[in-house]
Amino acid sequence: MKLYTTGFRRLSLSFASLSFTTILFASLTTPIWAAAPSQNSFGSDLTATQWGITATRAVEAWKVTKGQGVIVAVIDTGVDATHPDLVGRVLAGYSTVSNQELPEGEQNDVYGHGTHVAAIIAGDDDNDGVVGIAPESTILPIQALGSGGSGDDRTVADAIDYAVRNGAHVINLSLGGEVSPFSNGGSVSCAAVEAAFAAGVVVVVSSGNAGGYGNPKNQPASCKGALSVAAVDETLTRTYFSSFDNSVRISAPGRRIVSAIPTGPLLPYEQWDGTSMAAPHVAGVAALLRAAYPQWSAQQIVDRILATATDLGAPGLDTETGAGLVDAASALGAPIRDIVAAREAVAFVSVPRVLRASTDNDSTTFDWEGPVGGKVDRYIATLHQDDGTTYDIELPSSSLSVTMDRSAFPSGTVSVTAITPQGARRSFMFTSIEYAPTFEQASPKIIIKSVSARWVSKGIEVTFATKGADGVIDITVLGPDDILVADVEVLASKKKTVIPIRSDAEFRARNITIIAYVDQGGSKLFSLEPQYQISAVAKNAGSENRAVVGTTLTACFSAKKLACQGEIVEVRDAKTNKLIASTRVLENLTYNATFRWASVKPVDVKVIISKLVSQVVTLKASSKKPVSAVVLSPTPSISLVPAPTNTPSLPEGAN
Repeated sequence: MKLYTTGFRRLSLSFASLSFTTILFASLTTPIWAAAPSQNSFGSDLTATQWGITATRAVEAWKVTKGQGVIVAVIDTGVDATHPDLVGRVLAGYSTVSNQELPEGEQNDVYGHGTHVAAIIAGDDDNDGVVGIAPESTILPIQALGSGGSGDDRTVADAIDYAVRNGAHVINLSLGGEVSPFSNGGSVSCAAVEAAFAAGVVVVVSSGNAGGYGNPKNQPASCKGALSVAAVDETLTRTYFSSFDNSVRISAPGRRIVSAIPTGPLLPYEQWDGTSMAAPHVAGVAALLRAAYPQWSAQQIVDRILATATDLGAPGLDTETGAGLVDAASALGAPIRDIVAAREAVAFVSVPRVLRASTDNDSTTFDWEGPVGGKVDRYIATLHQDDGTTYDIELPSSSLSVTMDRSAFPSGTVSVTAITPQGARRSFMFTSIEYAPTFEQASPKIIIKSVSARWVSKGIEVTFATKGADGVIDITVLGPDDILVADVEVLASKKKTVIPIRSDAEFRARNITIIAYVDQGGSKLFSLEPQYQISAVAKNAGSENRAVVGTTLTACFSAKKLACQGEIVEVRDAKTNKLIASTRVLENLTYNATFRWASVKPVDVKVIISKLVSQVVTLKASSKKPVSAVVLSPTPSISLVPAPTNTPSLPEGAN
């Protein structure tokens, strides 16, 4: 079983995903990232954007304790101990990926996901940056996932064991993966979770982000001893991506969650979605309870969390939100709050959220969604330029989009403020602005009239039309994540050119962007649909094994939602249609079919998922004596519970 992060980075709506997020980070545009100012646009305090603090009633709980003396293990991608919101409260840790110590006080987060999780739990309460649910607790960082946001069953199990040996009172696992059909429902990580709980450690786990992708059973969320956490949005209903089944025991905020990311040249905060963000809210509450009642067992703490939750669905436990919304104040003795009061409290602090933004040399356009549940009198849209100047436009409450005659290029940011009867509510700063340049049209010698493309056997055939004199035009081909596939110069008089792409290249299963450009003559863009909706790549897996790996992203995000998580993957001989191996699509919409191989001749194979067929790929011959192919189950592995989306990806994101 492969495990992935369950938090989604929120970038721009150009991501190939549902509801604007993806665990695979399949951006088709280039974000323009803002350089980090000495303080953010709100001053230095971001707590007004943290609706989860209100939803969980953390501030009221702090009258009893802020979690001092409690150690929370964050088993993730590492933690940036140099971040201003965490400095001085992150212990030395360990990496079960590289099997080496993580020095105290250093930046050791290889992805960013672990830092985001850690600050939700323990961001300090100093009116600067963000604040955590248990702001005086201490973080034990354990890196069980690598730079891609994924790990395996063993790295996670070893991390859990390390946490128990090194004094953790609470463990947060914002990770997970589909229970492999080949693992017979068991895993070493489940055994580690059960042992940790028996040792008195509260183990908090994200339920998973596959609620919209077939909702398969996830581990370690379904393990005995795990406190599985679903994600709710600002209406206090389950988010569309949150996995749900009878293993879900509690819910917490998991949408539009602002928290820390590793420090660097960028603003060290981002707003993410995912059950990865929900779990640390509950881990923080568990830390508060452990500080208040150090003599309690792990079972007593879990029972208290469940007994004092705000019921959200049908009375009692339900499969979507468990016992309901976690409530730190009631867990520490305050009266239990009903759902009406909880929704009113969240609506009172909900802020707008910028969804997407683009800029050229002259203007900037962006749109947003309003605060949830609150009345808005008007909006103020703001462009923050890198020299410190700002430009505001006031708009009626019916407006959710604006175009300003100012450019955000190269490093501006945007925000929107809702003016409500209770006061101004400003969104979190949006940094991932797409740059879409315009070009001067003064007396061009060549003008691009059109460009189109199609897949051919040798690659991509690009056809273009121009007017004016003959000359050189530039053809740029971009793959997913704006990966440069090709950049060639062609005479305008040729009208057509072929960009070579291997027949087994994964690019044939991804969206491709073709740009024809001539200096002062403008540009034209063409979006080429994938030739295949699923990709396949053949790999050696040692002298006696082969593997076929690939992605199903485009197919799953299509209108028919084919080839999504949990669906069966078949590797078949392209000539005889003989089944060679099978596996399933993983949470991050990838697959990995590994099987024994001893053919003395190369064999062409294809992959079939949901009646969709990949390009043909060639399995290399083996020097071994031929034997019948034996199907092996994929190597069990685990990932972070990304999160809609995206990967990880972290998972993607995480992913």
